[in-house]
Amino acid sequence: MIKKNIAAISITFMILLITAGCSSNKNSGTESGMTDELVAEEQSDMEEFYYIDSGDTAFSINKNGEKAGEFHEDKIKEILGLDDKGDYVNILTCSDKIVICVCYNSEVEEYRLYAVNESLGKSTELKNIPKPHYKVDYYKGNFYFTYDDKELICSIDDSLEYVVKEADLGALFDKVGNKTIISRRHNGSITRLLNEVGYIITYGSSRDGYEMLKKDGTVAELPQIDKQKSVLFYDNTGIVYEEKYAYYDDDPEKVYCIKLDTMEENEIPESRFERTFCTMKNGKLYWSILSEQDKNADILYEKFYYAYDVESNTDSVLAKIDVTPESKYDIAFYGNEDITYDGGLCVCGDSIFIMDVAGDKVKWFRIDKEGDNTSLADLDLTIKTIIPQSFDTAAYTWDKPILVLDHNLFCPIDRGRVGLYSEIILSDEERNKYPEFAKYIEGFNAKFKGEVYGYLERHGEMAEDGKHCIGRLDTMSLNASFSRIDEHFATIVINEYSEGGPHPNYGSRIFNVNLETGKELELSQILNDDSRLIEAVKEHADEGINILDYLTEKYNDSKQDISFDEFLTNTYTDVIQNGNYDYCLTEDGLLFSFDDYDIAPHGYAAVGDITLKHSDYPELVKKEYVVTETKNPDDFVNHKDVYETLVAE
Repeated sequence: MIKKNIAAISITFMILLITAGCSSNKNSGTESGMTDELVAEEQSDMEEFYYIDSGDTAFSINKNGEKAGEFHEDKIKEILGLDDKGDYVNILTCSDKIVICVCYNSEVEEYRLYAVNESLGKSTELKNIPKPHYKVDYYKGNFYFTYDDKELICSIDDSLEYVVKEADLGALFDKVGNKTIISRRHNGSITRLLNEVGYIITYGSSRDGYEMLKKDGTVAELPQIDKQKSVLFYDNTGIVYEEKYAYYDDDPEKVYCIKLDTMEENEIPESRFERTFCTMKNGKLYWSILSEQDKNADILYEKFYYAYDVESNTDSVLAKIDVTPESKYDIAFYGNEDITYDGGLCVCGDSIFIMDVAGDKVKWFRIDKEGDNTSLADLDLTIKTIIPQSFDTAAYTWDKPILVLDHNLFCPIDRGRVGLYSEIILSDEERNKYPEFAKYIEGFNAKFKGEVYGYLERHGEMAEDGKHCIGRLDTMSLNASFSRIDEHFATIVINEYSEGGPHPNYGSRIFNVNLETGKELELSQILNDDSRLIEAVKEHADEGINILDYLTEKYNDSKQDISFDEFLTNTYTDVIQNGNYDYCLTEDGLLFSFDDYDIAPHGYAAVGDITLKHSDYPELVKKEYVVTETKNPDDFVNHKDVYETLVAE
């Protein structure tokens, strides 16, 4: 039974992470103090730095491709007075001495935006920036924060004194109106776009009406790019866009480049299905292609990086990476998805950096060109120790009673991540303590692994075109977590996401398990007095205005010879008696989660989760099941990711 996703709290957490702000710091710098003259200072002589992200370490690189600064997540947390239990730091961008980050303090449950000078051990909260934002760019000596309808310039000196002013973009945002701006870079500012490229590209609703809005304020239409096409990259030489089989299809039929000087249109060789686009800069489009996997060969994969030249309409091999069995590191998958958004390639000035495996480390390397040869130069930009690939869960160790392994599955044909299932593993101590629960978990694991593999069974069959996978649009993720646990009971939540039908499906399933018996708790087992259950559910569910509108219409159409109140009571009685719900016990009370279609269709889904509080219904739940205090699952459960190629069962 697919339920409304109670993991919406987690989604909210992610939204807040990029839209809200962290607690007070130990060494906060002065909020302001710089003069407007400093802000208005000529910026052409300022050193420009680029940002390479490696997850827990950030590097600043100057335009010559040399490392100019290095920032570490653990040191930043120490400066901000954060700990490792629930606190969070997200590095956004950096200069040579200053890093901008969003942090979360679990003690006060707040997110805030900070500038940190790691070498001085100082930080300052950027209170004059209205909210943290993922789109932060360091450009010509300043930090740029781009929002929907404005761009702020934050000038910060090494002592962390700063001032904020609005970027002078004229009437640009007025001309953009309700249209969406396509950014050339992941975090690039509008100011950088206008200075380096000279224009921005916008589109209206449903991706129609592409326009080029130039720096001088003039607007030019792009009739070549219609609703069935979408822009991938653009710079001062050309615009790269893809043409899809259909608007909703993930795989394009063709990829084109429009040369700006002549508006000539050229088709770029090969399809997007066979490659991962990285970035575009100074008339060059970069992408990578993987060779076939051979587990028995000396080289598991060959990863080729290509550069396409807009002017000559030709492409060439930029570099090649060999992944060997000894490295036990699948850079083809893990490197693309988890370490950098652009597939392991970054252009810094005239230098190009790619990810590779060196010994027992995954590292950033600079591509050096000597004549017609290309080599990789080690700049000591270590990312992290290699995470071994393993299909044997016994190879993993953990320091808590429970381990949840999230198996990330990749299609052998599509190369893309298509699925995930969780495997719950109990320590020997827990298995001995709760043998029946251990048996339950074995069946639990088999059920959901089988469900994911069954959904993805077509990933492995080649389509008639000889390039695509038959099930290329099918994806399924069943991610398990513990929402509560104590000495007697555990609540496991499966968060579900799938694609392949007319629209994606989200949901959750809740399992309440008695640790001693290994049995799922039925609602009737925990209820002491159910005489008020239906009325309580109806009272809270009726708070959804859309639900009442729908049920009123349904009642009028049914022409039943009962009152509307009786009709509502019957509706919720049927839902409860038929078991069309999930439930769990919380410290507040009894929480119900309903299917969208059991009370009303998807478009009216305004019920979601409701909680019948113990304080409002003190006799509803048996005393022995009333939750007074639960263990924090983070203190009880380890989580680890495993990266695997989908294989036939």
